[in-house]
Amino acid sequence: MTTPIALMGASGMVGQTVIAALANDQSYKIVEITGSEKRHNRLYGEEAQWLLSMPCPEPVKSLAFTSFDAIKSKYVISALPSDVAYTIEPALAQKGHVVFSNAAAHRLSNEAAMIVPEINPQILERALPNRKAGMIVTNPNCVVSIVSLALAPFFEVGLIKAISMTTLQSASGAGYPGVASLDLLSNVVPYIPEEETKISLELRHLFENVDVPISVQCNRVPIRVGHMASIELTLADHLSVIEAKRLMKNWSESHGDMLIVHDNPTLPQPMKSLSDFDMRVHVGRVQMGLSDRHIRFCVLGDNLARGAAGAAIGNMKLYDEFVK
Repeated sequence: MTTPIALMGASGMVGQTVIAALANDQSYKIVEITGSEKRHNRLYGEEAQWLLSMPCPEPVKSLAFTSFDAIKSKYVISALPSDVAYTIEPALAQKGHVVFSNAAAHRLSNEAAMIVPEINPQILERALPNRKAGMIVTNPNCVVSIVSLALAPFFEVGLIKAISMTTLQSASGAGYPGVASLDLLSNVVPYIPEEETKISLELRHLFENVDVPISVQCNRVPIRVGHMASIELTLADHLSVIEAKRLMKNWSESHGDMLIVHDNPTLPQPMKSLSDFDMRVHVGRVQMGLSDRHIRFCVLGDNLARGAAGAAIGNMKLYDEFVK
């Protein structure tokens, strides 16, 4: 049986990545596309500027934009801007829809459950009995969706005392048109508005740990897809490089092999490590840090797949597992 899906925010890069990721999925089918009033009844294929390298699926091209109020599908994937999502997502949830959101609007509120399926599925399972009429399920910020998989093995055994992180975030993370090309080509921009605060707050919320100190510095870099973070952990106890790698590899084996630990010191790299719609998170350069209670490494993930569109789809599939 194929589940019908409504997609909000279909014209942006995240929305288009949702379309591409579900193009050949036999379990889910996008049957509704919403848009602004001026687009109502116009065909997606004629109105939207397609930004991905793979062609837009023909069935989606033929869908006409409709209003938010006209959505009939129970499942709704939201790639809306946060200011729009703030009112629309709760209204849909109140009407009985289950909204799988990539927007930041409700990630830290009681209006939603913020989920990474490999890390806190129990939060969603606990929320279901009280949300029979509908609910909002969000994924975290794109960086948090990626780095959380590398941090989870250490959080689960209570080793993390503090986190220091520097991010190198791709141009696509800013959406389209995003950062002006002349500001980013051959350049690095060491500031992304509100990003550092989002990462710190959402990591604490995701791991239910409000006390761990987190220092974040964010940079926008001139690559198309792929967010990387250089991380140094302050640990509660001594941990060797070999033990740290083993901890991450063992965690990965029990969580769908979604965490890839590279031994080659030149990896991971966006051009060499990421595949199309890659939901895996790549870790490399695992080393001792400032002392024997510090471990440092780099983390890489696809910000459109693992960090955004795929994260919302993953939450939808997790929800399905619990309700079926």
